[in-house]
Amino acid sequence: MWNKWSEDYLVLRGATESETRLLQALLEDRGLRVVHANELDAAMFGLTRSRRFAIRREDAAAAEAILQAEGLGLEDFCAVPGDR
Repeated sequence: MWNKWSEDYLVLRGATESETRLLQALLEDRGLRVVHANELDAAMFGLTRSRRFAIRREDAAAAEAILQAEGLGLEDFCAVPGDR
């Protein structure tokens, strides 16, 4: 579902809450701003689980590089499959 947030933010999620916290910490430690679901229009996004958070789409390339350096891929954490 596309809405005003979809244009600006990429929603990410971890498989578990612990994995999500580690992913958030990794990105934040490297200078990316993480936006938590409660900062977004949660009703528009339908975010109800704490395993989800968002980054600005303009930061997606930097997030991809950070994750690749750790042997991970950004696509593995996209809440909406195929969203980039």
